[in-house]
Amino acid sequence: MNYGLVSVFIPILVIILAAFTKRIIPSLIIGLLTGGILFAKGNIINGLIIAIEHLVKSLSSEDSIYIILFLFIFGAFGEIMKVSGGIKGLLPCLTNSSKLKRGLWVQSGL
Repeated sequence: MNYGLVSVFIPILVIILAAFTKRIIPSLIIGLLTGGILFAKGNIINGLIIAIEHLVKSLSSEDSIYIILFLFIFGAFGEIMKVSGGIKGLLPCLTNSSKLKRGLWVQSGL
């Protein structure tokens, strides 16, 4: 079986699901399970087993644990900024310093 088209289908599925549902983790899990089922040639039980084995193997390395820990800390920092109103406090400073539309585009890129 040629996995070229399948390898493109699964990320597109995950992106579409995440965009419509606004839920990233369930979309990634559905993509992982779909990939396992497609790799097992349509056998659902074997596909679930393959997906779980791959997930455990991927998460068991030390580098993966560091990356996941960093992402959790980064997400927590973003949530703290949102809850404390840090973004709302930063916006007036940026909009007052730039009166031109072009300047706002440059600042929004920062």
